[in-house]
Amino acid sequence: MLFIRYGSRFLFVKTKDVERMKDFYTRTLDGIPLSFEEAINKGTEHCSTILLAKPKEGPLSIEDISSTIFFPHGTSVAHSEIFNQGLAHLIDSTQLGPGSIIMRSPKKGKNIISAITENYDAEEMDFVDAVFTGNRENTILSITNESLHKPIKLTATTIRPLLIRENVTVLYDQLRKDGLLYITKELDDNQWCELKINIYDAHGDYQTHYKRLIYILSQLDLGMIIGENWTRDHALSLFSVLAYQVRLLTLYSPIEIKAILKGLEYDDEGNRLVDFDLYYKNKKVSAGQLKTDTDARLKEEKGLYFREKLMEQLPEKAVEYIRRLEEK
Repeated sequence: MLFIRYGSRFLFVKTKDVERMKDFYTRTLDGIPLSFEEAINKGTEHCSTILLAKPKEGPLSIEDISSTIFFPHGTSVAHSEIFNQGLAHLIDSTQLGPGSIIMRSPKKGKNIISAITENYDAEEMDFVDAVFTGNRENTILSITNESLHKPIKLTATTIRPLLIRENVTVLYDQLRKDGLLYITKELDDNQWCELKINIYDAHGDYQTHYKRLIYILSQLDLGMIIGENWTRDHALSLFSVLAYQVRLLTLYSPIEIKAILKGLEYDDEGNRLVDFDLYYKNKKVSAGQLKTDTDARLKEEKGLYFREKLMEQLPEKAVEYIRRLEEK
């Protein structure tokens, strides 16, 4: 499970000719002109946000930025290509902004923020303010409960990020070692959930449903698989069936995982494909505990509801892959 990664890096470029530099980054290179917020939210750990401004004395503010470029490469490429293309005479100065780190949290991250603030020189502030307040020896730390395998809308986080007076590389190495300790503070009773998922298929197609389950766990970054084996599932009193069991260590609650499993039990037409039984502390998590925001009452209606909710969380390629598996 990915619990920490770098975010986009920021490069401020003061230039005598904003339009020519914008044209250079977007036509000669493969940058994309976007709004400041769009560029931040599109960024990943391999990208840069280039901020073009006219020359002025002192630090820049958001009002000084004439153009924002999303650049799908590091700042070293963005900087070196200025010289390689003979455009250095257009540049007044360049400056790296603060680094960016994103950390995964099971909830809003208030306990993580509190713990990190105790250990570092940190200040809570809006993301935009942090970009223009910090310098290259500072780091913006954002907390999210979304998977880190996709771009994160940093400007929409419920808790304001921390601007930490620490170099991004140094801080990343420290949080990579201690990050799980901070995350554990955010969990109920400071405990991760160890869940057992039993796969039962009356038609015996365990391989297909195992692939679907593992793929969804990976796509949504729901936790770590810590074991799997064949077992007996006691579906009825004095009667047991063979099932394949996957043991999952997760940040999510049993109810949240049950909702995802319920969506995997059904296809797009509401037909039940398989049984995914979930156990927490050796007790079965009942589907009756799941709530919907509709008047769905029948099992098929609820199954279709959670199927739709699950598909909404997945990228288009993942949805297509799941549907192909189900057609076999």
